[in-house]
Amino acid sequence: MSEPPKAYDVIVVGVGAHGSSILDTLARRGLKVLGIEKYSIAHANGSSHGNSRIFRTAYIEDPRYVPLLKRSLKLWHELQDYRNNAADLTPATVINMTGGLMIGDPNSGVVQGTLASVQKHNLEHKLMTAEEIRSTWGGVFKVRSNEVGILDQSSGYIVPEAAIETMVHRAVAHGADLKTGTTVASWREEADQFVVTTDTGETFTAKKGILSVGAWANEVYGMNDVLHAERRVLHWFKPLEPQTIQSFSSIPVWIWQYDYGSGKQGSAIYGFPHQPNYPHSEGVKVARHGLGEVGTGGTRDNVMTEPNTLDRDVEEGEINLMRKILKPLLPGLAGDSIGTEVCMYTMTPNEDFLIDSKNSAVYVSPCSGHGFKMASVIGEIVADLVTSGRTVFDISFMSIEEIRRGAGAKWKQAE
Repeated sequence: MSEPPKAYDVIVVGVGAHGSSILDTLARRGLKVLGIEKYSIAHANGSSHGNSRIFRTAYIEDPRYVPLLKRSLKLWHELQDYRNNAADLTPATVINMTGGLMIGDPNSGVVQGTLASVQKHNLEHKLMTAEEIRSTWGGVFKVRSNEVGILDQSSGYIVPEAAIETMVHRAVAHGADLKTGTTVASWREEADQFVVTTDTGETFTAKKGILSVGAWANEVYGMNDVLHAERRVLHWFKPLEPQTIQSFSSIPVWIWQYDYGSGKQGSAIYGFPHQPNYPHSEGVKVARHGLGEVGTGGTRDNVMTEPNTLDRDVEEGEINLMRKILKPLLPGLAGDSIGTEVCMYTMTPNEDFLIDSKNSAVYVSPCSGHGFKMASVIGEIVADLVTSGRTVFDISFMSIEEIRRGAGAKWKQAE
């Protein structure tokens, strides 16, 4: 006679940025939890790798995210403290506060969006002229005379690999079970339970199931009329003069809308200070965010993709285009390509997150290319939904209904 499936309070499918935070939060609240991850922890196959993710408080996308960001920042610092004091973890940076500089024409989406959050939440900031930006950072940023910048000191970057590793470590330390290298072959809701069967034939049940699968959302949710994955390329360029790499060590994280286009940030690039002792450390990391219409930009970057067939090869033309964009803006960085990596955005039509529940399943896709920074608070939000059915944060605009409204299409219904 076969044994009954092992039962949990909650099963978390997908232990990436948000799944690891959810697993961690639930375990620390005393729930019996299982995390199932298709790959290894902090893998490079999805959307949570590449040494750095920007953290911003003066938020371009929507002022409604600011309360989440304030709480998230506190939680990231608490996670850093945990990392610093964990005897069996090597020392590592989880969060580094560098300040953040948002640059663009005064009427650009980047500037107007940042100011909207600053004004609504009375955030500390500094409005800078083009000349002030050029002189403050030694001419690194060749800002045009018609452009301005907004400096947000409550910004910096998170090291995604260290953050995920630390959250999983803390979850396991509080009793979470973890299965890596395990694919969920199927999931279903059955008699008020969430039932998962893996590719090895194991079955697990729980009172609640969390589906936090990133770019695999369409495959798992069956909602490809609303969500789509996009291929994105991360670049590391070597400064033209070796000694100038020091100039990039003290700059803030930055976002620069250099032209207009569709989306909340138009045609924008972003970047980070130099990160020594990380992969590609001879270079400085930059990437493109808003590129205009989906699939445009002259390369395969920003085109719709499927995660299982994602093309991770980066063409020379993609590198040359990034260098061409950099040359008038950060000319000192338009040197040799040190390395590239490919990741994915999971996009909703309104560029917001998807967090909603239906019966025993909770759909968690804090996505659209700006979700990692809020992973720490998403863990609390989802834990609240699981345990009490509500959260103190406003996530009403992240519901399935709102996503459907934004899409102008009906949610795909299961047969």
